Order: sequence, then C-alpha cells, then structure tokens
Amino acid sequence: MTLTYAVSFVDRQLLAILQESVKKDLLLSDSQLGLLSGTAFALFYISFGIPIARIADRWVRRDVIVLSLIAWSSMTAVTGLARNFGHLLLARIGVAIGEAGCNPPSYSIITDLYPPHLRASAISFFNTGASWGMLIGFAIGGWLDQTFGWRTAFVVVGLPGILVAILVRLYVPEPPRTDSRKGKLESFMSGFKFLAARPVMKPMIIGVALAAITSYGSIIWSASFLIRVQEVSTFHVGLFLAVTLGLGSAIGQFGSGVLADRLALRDKRWYLVLPGIFAICSAPLLALGFLANGGGAAMMWLVLPLACNSAASGICLSLVNTITPSSFRATASAIYFFIANGAGLGFGAWLIGWLSDQMVGDLGNASLQYAMLSVIPVASAGAALCFFFASRHLPKELG
Repeated sequence: MTLTYAVSFVDRQLLAILQESVKKDLLLSDSQLGLLSGTAFALFYISFGIPIARIADRWVRRDVIVLSLIAWSSMTAVTGLARNFGHLLLARIGVAIGEAGCNPPSYSIITDLYPPHLRASAISFFNTGASWGMLIGFAIGGWLDQTFGWRTAFVVVGLPGILVAILVRLYVPEPPRTDSRKGKLESFMSGFKFLAARPVMKPMIIGVALAAITSYGSIIWSASFLIRVQEVSTFHVGLFLAVTLGLGSAIGQFGSGVLADRLALRDKRWYLVLPGIFAICSAPLLALGFLANGGGAAMMWLVLPLACNSAASGICLSLVNTITPSSFRATASAIYFFIANGAGLGFGAWLIGWLSDQMVGDLGNASLQYAMLSVIPVASAGAALCFFFASRHLPKELG
C-alpha cells in the first residue's frame, strides 16, 4: 500500500517539476498552472473521494485501490499526449478521479491491522509513500525533462502503475473490520454529525487545512521558485527536492508518527502538540528561504521546513480513524482529504499563482517569490495555533 501511495504522488506531483517546460511549450500563465496543479485536481479529487470512500466502506477495500490505480496511471500516461490547456485539464481531472480511491480505503485497512497505540506510526509509515513518490518524481522527472522532454516524462512515469496494481491485488490483505468504539454509522449525515460533534475535530481540521496550504503550496511552487527566481537548473532543483521532499520528508513523516506514539503514552496531547511545534518552527524558516539572495541560500533555509511540512498528516489521520467507528472510517478519511486538499490544492496553490500574476507587472519574476511569502509562512503559523488549541481536547476524547 505504501508503494501504491508512492505511485500516486509520482503521478500527482510530476507536473510540479515539469511545469516550467509545459508553460513554455503550451504558453500557459501561472494562474493556469495553479489551476492544473491545484484547483482542477483538488475539485475532482475531493468530489469523487467521498462517494468512492462510501463504496470502500461497503465493498472490498483492496479492489477499490486496484481499480483506482489502473485509472490514474493510465491518465498520467495520456497527459504526455496533451496539445493544449484543455487536453491537460482533462488528463489532470482523470488522474484526480483515479487517485480519489487510493488513500481512504488504505487508511481503513491499516486501522484494522494495528492497535490504537501503533496507528500513528503505521499510518505515518504509509504516508512516507508520498515522500518516496516525490523523490522519484522530482529526480526522474527533472532528468527525463532535460533529456527527452516533458511529454516522454509523463508516459514513462505513468505506465508502471499498471504493474503495481497487479501486485496490490495479489499481496495486499483485506482484514476483518474491527472496531474499538461502539456504534455503526450507516448514512453519510450520521457519520458527519458524529465527527462534527467531537470538540477536537473543528480546530484540528482547520489546522489541517492551513497545514495543507503550507505543504501543497511548497510542493507545487518550490520548483518554479528555484528555477525562475533563483535561476537554478531543472536537474539540480529536481535533485534538491528529491532529497528534501523525498528522503527528508519520509524521515520526517515516519519519525513524527513514532515519536508521537511514544510521547502520547505519557500524555495524549502530544498527538497534536508535536505537529504544532513543527509548524511554528517552520514558518520563519520558510520566510527566510523565500527572501534569500541566491539559490544556495534559499535551499539551505528550505531544507528543514520542506522535510517537515507533511509531518502532521499521518498523526492527524490516525486520530480521525481511531475516533471514527469502522463502518465510516474510509469516508471519514475522505472528508479529511476533502478539507485538506480543498484548502491546499484547491485554494492555496491557485492563490499563490493568482497573486503572482497580479504582481508580475511590478515585480517580474520576483512576483512568485512574494506570492509564496505572503501565503505559505502565514498558513504554517496559523496551523500551529490550531493544533495547540485542539490538543486540549485529546485526553478526554481518547480516554
């Protein structure tokens, strides 16, 4: 399942490292790039996520993952055939709909395989798939772009997903559905009301939304910032982001989950205090990175915040799945992604592109630099405050 998540992030984030080449070839604006990388993807990802999750809560979750994997891998390969903005948009919509069926059933399966005191570690390990996907996508994508062109990169990266789908069908288990909480949530509204009634959920989800703006804003626009503003080569940007968003983020994701599980044995509040600490420390480092003079200085300041920018995800998802009865877990995860991706991809990524277009007349290439500075560090600081506030409710919620 972790390999499946890696494939999904390779396919999802490949456009980030290729978008400067795509922009020049198809004459696109930053707003259009933000729409392709963020808003359009997020709109269909979150719209189809909840219906597919409801199917997963009633059907074989593994098979939902397999069919979804085949769909999004095929559409990634088709992206390489695009001849205009409309073609790219349709291909990205196809990738988004396919990927909507990956994570919610996966989190439901993992929750049934592990006891509560190990779930943050297990789900954080699964979430390292996103980091490995970014490592592969940025490293191989940058090399393929410079060597063969962006079209070949999409085709080469997309097709291996079909093989991974076969492996998932053969080797991923479908465990019995277990439940540490009483009650069964059959309808969507009953499950939604159950989650909304938890005092911890509202501030935590707002924090997740702001953290997603930080995370996706950094992932989608860092390559363009370093290439366009700091004039770093595509190949070197690919290597840098592969190490930070790939290897560094994998260590940050899994390490934060393990650390949270251990600290929470003493005090449950650590499940949200720890993400809050990561977020508040990242805000000034991100600002310094975006204001740096030169590519080397920018990359030096951005290493730690990029490596830690997704640390909250696995921990928060483990809390959502632990709090929710088994009959609603996939759907609860889909609601989580509806909010996180709606904020991060649907709004945050587009907002940065829009701000950049508004300032380009006065600032030129530096417009992207100040657009990122205006959004990403502020969202990170806001996320920290929400996590600290939500942590007060955890001892009572988790018992």
